[in-house]
Amino acid sequence: MDERKTETCQLLTTKELAQTLSLSKRQIFWLNSSSKIPAPIRIGGAVRWAESTIAQWLKAGAPDRKTFEAMQRTGAAAPTTAQNHNRHKRRYLNPVSASMAKLQIGELLLFLQRPLHQSQEARYWAMFESMLRQYLDSKHSGEVL
Repeated sequence: MDERKTETCQLLTTKELAQTLSLSKRQIFWLNSSSKIPAPIRIGGAVRWAESTIAQWLKAGAPDRKTFEAMQRTGAAAPTTAQNHNRHKRRYLNPVSASMAKLQIGELLLFLQRPLHQSQEARYWAMFESMLRQYLDSKHSGEVL
C-alpha cells in the first residue's frame, strides 16, 4: 500500500472561530464581509477557516485581508505597530498647487466658523496652522505642495 504523508488541516466553523476570537458569530460575518479577516474556505454551502491560517493571521497582528494575503505571497514580516499606525493616517492636504492650497485653507476657515466641540476645534485649528505653514513655505520656495 502506498503510504503518503498527509497533513491534516483543522477547519473552524463560524461558531468555533467566534469562540477562538472571543467574538459573536455576527461579528465574524461582518468582519468577513468587510475583508477584515482571512478569506474562508467554502465547501458547498459551508464556510470554514483553516486554523493554521487564523494562527498566522493573529501572529501577523490581525491585518486586513488584502495586507495579509500580500504578506503571504511575498513572505514579508508583519508590519510593526508604528507602521500599522501610519498606514491608517490620512493626510488632509494632498499634493496640490499653491492656489488650490489657498482654496482649501479658505474652506477650512469657513468650517471653523461653525460651533465645534472643544476637542474638534483644537484639531482643526492645528490642521489649519499646518496647512498655512505648508502654503507659506511653498510660496517662498516656489514649489508645488
